[in-house]
Amino acid sequence: MRIKLFTTLFLFGTVIISCQKEISFDNNGGNSGGGTTGDLVTRIVSKVGTDSTVNEYEYDSNKRLIREKISGVSQAVAINNDLRIIRNSAGIITSTIQKNAELIAQGLDSAVSRINYDAASNRYTSRVIEISFFGLTTIDSTVFIYDAGGKVIREEDYLSNPAFGSFPLLAAKTEYTNGSSGITQTNISFSDPIAGGPFELLATVKYTYDGKVSPLILPPGEAAVIARTDLSATSNGTKMEFEDIANGGAGSFTNTLVYTYNSKNKPLSAVSTQTPGNIVSNISFYYK
Repeated sequence: MRIKLFTTLFLFGTVIISCQKEISFDNNGGNSGGGTTGDLVTRIVSKVGTDSTVNEYEYDSNKRLIREKISGVSQAVAINNDLRIIRNSAGIITSTIQKNAELIAQGLDSAVSRINYDAASNRYTSRVIEISFFGLTTIDSTVFIYDAGGKVIREEDYLSNPAFGSFPLLAAKTEYTNGSSGITQTNISFSDPIAGGPFELLATVKYTYDGKVSPLILPPGEAAVIARTDLSATSNGTKMEFEDIANGGAGSFTNTLVYTYNSKNKPLSAVSTQTPGNIVSNISFYYK
């Protein structure tokens, strides 16, 4: 597959946001029960056997999300991902600062993403990350495309690096199909930025929802710029079907979730089951 020609370089750029994406679905929804009934979710605890991960959320005085911290152990691997969301006085996200073990292993204390916003259209237009690696500086720019209703329907990832020449090259596309409760399908495609050629579909993800109230709902643009498009859903995911097309289905899996709810119809607890493997997670939600 031609994609292998640039995988190492591209993945180094995308590792900055991978920690948020990889656990985004099942932590939006244990049997142990959650905390008080409130408007703001402050903590989500997920337990699988002896492993446990915790998502912690912080807000500004206007109840806008300013931090997501993920810590714990998953499949015997320590997780420590800290995302800080920087906003201006109007609440617009201007940048994000991320720290995690993967960055530290590459000699980076943190990664800063610059967020571009168009005041005329009231929409976020792009996210830009600049990385120095092996003596070369790579700029990874993600452009957001919206439908008429303001929902994100596509992300386009451009790479700029001296090895590619002087112009940014389109290397990846993520396409979203939106439903009434949230994104119903995601298609992820890549293309070799050096050799060119058609895009290759690597994976699809399909989502089903419960119609109840999600514990944390962000505007579509905000969710996209922090690489958590799942947080734009207004309801809770009850099923996620991941199809690993690039590897002939070898990495495909399905997650199903069953919830209990508090008096505000928000999740109080959930049981997530991943197949194959019958991996069961008990998830608890805490609010203030």
